[in-house]
Amino acid sequence: MRKTSDMFYFRINKLFIRDNHVTRLIDRFDKADVQLLSFVTTSDQPLPDLSDFTSMITEEKSAAIQRAIASVVSSRAFSLIENVRDNHQMTFGDTGVVLYASSQIPQDFNWNLVVIGSRQRLRDNAAIIRDILADEDYAGFRDTLMGILGVAANPAAIGAAKIAEFVARMVLKIYAEKRDDQLGIVFQSWNRREHYPHGVRERTDQWDASGNMLYDYSMFGFERDALAENAQKLDG
Repeated sequence: MRKTSDMFYFRINKLFIRDNHVTRLIDRFDKADVQLLSFVTTSDQPLPDLSDFTSMITEEKSAAIQRAIASVVSSRAFSLIENVRDNHQMTFGDTGVVLYASSQIPQDFNWNLVVIGSRQRLRDNAAIIRDILADEDYAGFRDTLMGILGVAANPAAIGAAKIAEFVARMVLKIYAEKRDDQLGIVFQSWNRREHYPHGVRERTDQWDASGNMLYDYSMFGFERDALAENAQKLDG
């Protein structure tokens, strides 16, 4: 019998920013407003249209990739944290903040986190999507992705991971061009069999790709059938 899951949660529990990239002679002014942008994709919730990618003509493939990018951007979770100093530790209560929740434990899980010291209001989804599609890097990414997905056994799963990472990198580029600073970036991909076979994984003090940030995260999932089986063993 196929096991069904009651719930799966992915949380961020703590962030530590080593350098806020602000320099002020007076210490009380050495503070930054920080934007957190989180993008999650999973193989159990594939991006629209990519599952039929191999049967599409070129124009349809290009349109499908654009819709998938828009889907990733629109699914972002974000928050503004004010007055962040050097060596600033951010905690999110005693239970952390849920960045993703699902009624199934995903078989593959991709998480990209972008942390920006922002001098401006967060751009809306439409503006970010427009900037990504207009960027000079987009055409090269699209053509490369078309080649990869055209021969992939599971284009939806592969496309989800690659598009989410591309979106995260492009968001950093867009904000950098507007004189905002990258404070941290995380690219993580896990699969259930290798990394969270029982739906649970927790890590603390993980360095991000920039070397400027530490982060803690946790996964927690449980299966109804598994819980019932364990309860029967205890009763027996």
